[in-house]
Amino acid sequence: MTGVLLKKLLLAGSYLIAAFLVEMLTFLLMGFGAFPEYVLLDIACMLIVAALIYIIPSFVAQAAVIIALLALQCLLSVVNELLYDLSGYVLVLSMFNLAGEATRAFNIDYLNFYLIGAFVLLLSAEIAYCVAVCRRVRVK
Repeated sequence: MTGVLLKKLLLAGSYLIAAFLVEMLTFLLMGFGAFPEYVLLDIACMLIVAALIYIIPSFVAQAAVIIALLALQCLLSVVNELLYDLSGYVLVLSMFNLAGEATRAFNIDYLNFYLIGAFVLLLSAEIAYCVAVCRRVRVK
């Protein structure tokens, strides 16, 4: 039983670390400092998501959910950084209504390829870690 709990804890913990790194990198690139103003709220949201990941019964499904959530977080961070660079505003939920107009006016020159490269490296490392945990940590 402790092998199952350890494996689940390693996967959920890897999500927490990677999600926090995405947040830190985004805030640093936007010039807000390393941590958001309400860092405890940010950590609390990540802990809730990690708890939901923790209760998924299959290890492979846990890894898939972790990768999907991190990819979504990276995508939102890139959009947030792009929007902040162009207009000085951060992304809020009401802006999703303007998604169609924004895609028509989009230009590839606006993207921050350093941020995208960092996120690709982070996602690759997380995928490698999840595969290693799913294969190597034995459940007795």
